[in-house]
Amino acid sequence: MSSTTAQIRLVSSHPEVYEPCDDSFALVDALLADRAHLLEQHPTLCMEVGCGSGYVITSLALILGKEAPGVHYIATDINPHAIRVTRETLEAHGVHAELINTNIASGLDSRLKGLIDVMVVNPPYVPTREDEVGAEGIASSWAGGENGRSVIDRILPIA
Repeated sequence: MSSTTAQIRLVSSHPEVYEPCDDSFALVDALLADRAHLLEQHPTLCMEVGCGSGYVITSLALILGKEAPGVHYIATDINPHAIRVTRETLEAHGVHAELINTNIASGLDSRLKGLIDVMVVNPPYVPTREDEVGAEGIASSWAGGENGRSVIDRILPIA
C-alpha cells in the first residue's frame, strides 16, 4: 500500500495554495499506519477540513481504496484556488470527493453532526494576528490567531 501513497503527485498548483510538506506527510503516514483500524470501523463518510492541495484527502481515498466500498469523501477549504487544485489532484488519481468552498464546515456542521466517521485536518497553527485568520489566499493555511489555536478551537466542536 505504501507504494500507492508514495505515488501521489500534484498535477496542479497555485501560488495561493499550501503545498504539502512535513506535517502533511506525517498525517498521511499516520493514516497509513492506522489503515487496518480505519477499515475495521467500516467508514461511510470521511471529511477533510482545509484540503489545500488535495494531498491528504486523495491519500486517504487511496489508502482505504477498494476495501472500503461506498465511502463518501468530502473536503472543504476557504480558498477557492485550493478547491481547484484538490479537484485536479483527485481526478489525476481516479478518486472522487465532494469539494465545498467554505470556512471549516460552515453551513454543513448541523447537517453532518454525528455522521462523520473519519475527519482529517492539518489546521493552521502559526500564531498570527486574529485578523489574519481566514484571510484570502495562502495566509489562511497557516494563520492560527494570537495563540495559534483560533482555527483549531473552531474545528474541535464539529469533530
